[in-house]
Amino acid sequence: MLMEIVLSQVQAWNSGNLDRLLPHYADTVQVYAMPDNTVIFDGKEKLKAHLKPEFDNGKVVQVKVLEKLEYPPYVVLVEEKSAPEGTRRAVVTYLIEDGKITKMWIAKVECKDAINK
Repeated sequence: MLMEIVLSQVQAWNSGNLDRLLPHYADTVQVYAMPDNTVIFDGKEKLKAHLKPEFDNGKVVQVKVLEKLEYPPYVVLVEEKSAPEGTRRAVVTYLIEDGKITKMWIAKVECKDAINK
């Protein structure tokens, strides 16, 4: 169940439809950058405001899931985004509560250090 929520969120991201993406998140979602746990976004409205320009101009970079792990109430994905400026990978941990993503921790990794395909 938890994995399906997160993978549905990835599919919604890849569809380029912000209205399809946002229902996956709790109103109080918090997004953190690792390793120092810096808050990137606090609340769905701030997340929406940040993502809206990217989604409105049709420049959403597709996410490919390289690895996945479910350990309730957490889901961990190794995600890859390929864009003209280069490939980026991240390990993203999602906390799922009441069917919504309530917290995310994003750890960017260098491609040379990432898990081999």
